[in-house]
Amino acid sequence: MSALIWKKLLMTAKIWGRSMIQANVMVNYDCDCRCRICDYWREPYAARPRMTREVGLVLAAKLKKVAPLALCLVGGEPLLNPDLLDIAGPLARAHFLDLVTNGRLVTRETARDLFRAGFSEIGVSLDYADAREHDAQRGLEGLFDKAAAALENLMSARLRPAQRVRLTTVVMDDNLDHIEPLSVLAGRLGVKHNLTLCVRGRGQARGPADLERTVARIKEIQSRRPELLILPGFLEGFAGRGRGNCKNGLNLAAFDSEGRILRCLDRQEEPAGSVMDESVDVLFKKLREKSDPDPCDECWTSCRGVVEPLLYGPGRLKNIFYYMRATRAEPLAGDRRPDEVLERGAVE
Repeated sequence: MSALIWKKLLMTAKIWGRSMIQANVMVNYDCDCRCRICDYWREPYAARPRMTREVGLVLAAKLKKVAPLALCLVGGEPLLNPDLLDIAGPLARAHFLDLVTNGRLVTRETARDLFRAGFSEIGVSLDYADAREHDAQRGLEGLFDKAAAALENLMSARLRPAQRVRLTTVVMDDNLDHIEPLSVLAGRLGVKHNLTLCVRGRGQARGPADLERTVARIKEIQSRRPELLILPGFLEGFAGRGRGNCKNGLNLAAFDSEGRILRCLDRQEEPAGSVMDESVDVLFKKLREKSDPDPCDECWTSCRGVVEPLLYGPGRLKNIFYYMRATRAEPLAGDRRPDEVLERGAVE
C-alpha cells in the first residue's frame, strides 16, 4: 500500500472520528501586496519574524504524532520566506500540504520546487476577472497577469496526478459578477475554482450584504461551470444556515510563525502555548480548554467552512462524497511522467 493511500485512509478515519484534522500555519506576515481585504502587511504584523527552518522542524516532529492533518501554509505572502521549502518538506512527509499565494513569485522553476517539496495543492488568489480591478484591490500593478501565469506554471509543473492547482476567489460586496468569468478562466487553464468569504474586520473590504442572493447566484454559476468546486455545506453556511459555533480548538487549529498554537489566526494575541516548549497533546488540550468557554461565529472562511460540513450536520455524507470527488487525482498534461528524484519532500 502506498504512503498516499495510507494517509488518505487515516484521514478518513479522523473525519469519521471528528478529531483534529486541519491547521493553518503562518510562515510569515510580510507581504508584497497591500490588499484591502487584509491587514497582515500593516504594523504591527509586518514586523513579526518569519518562521525559520528550525521552528518548522520542531513543528513537523511534534505534529507527526497526530498525522495526517490538512496543513495550509499561509502568510502574508509565503514565498517571501526563504526557508519555505525547508519548512514544507518535513511537514509533507506525514501530512497533506496546501499553500496559498498571490502568484507574483511563481516562476516555472519555483512551481517545480514547490511540488518537489511535497505540496498536495496550491492555490493562487484572483478576486476579479478584470486585471485593473484585481491589481487595485491587491495594491500591486501587474499582479493579475502574474497570477494567471502562476496558474499555468503550476499546472505544467505538477509531478503527480494527486497534486492539484486551484484559483481562489474571496467573495466580497463588489465582485459577485466576476465569479463566473473567473470560473471560465479556471476552466481554460485546467485548474479548479474555489471560493471563500471576506473576513469581517480583517481589512477594509466588506463581504456581500445580501448573502441569500449570493448563494443563489453561486449555485446558478456552479450548475454551468464544473470548475467551480464548493462544498454544499460550505455554500449553505455562506447564508448562515446550518452553522454553529466555530470548531477551532476542537477540529481546527493554527500556528503562528514562532510556533505558538492559536485558536485562530485572527486571534494572534491569545496563544495557548508553543511547540517549542510543550508536546502536541498538551497544546491541543490547552487549546480546547481555551476555546470551550469562548464560542465564536465571527466568520465563515474556507478553514471552518470546509471542515465543519465534513464533520457535522445532516448533510455530512453528501459533503464527504462531494469532497472526495473534488479532491480526486487529475491526469498530468500529456501523460508526462516524472523522471527525477524528489529531493526535499515526499510526494507519493
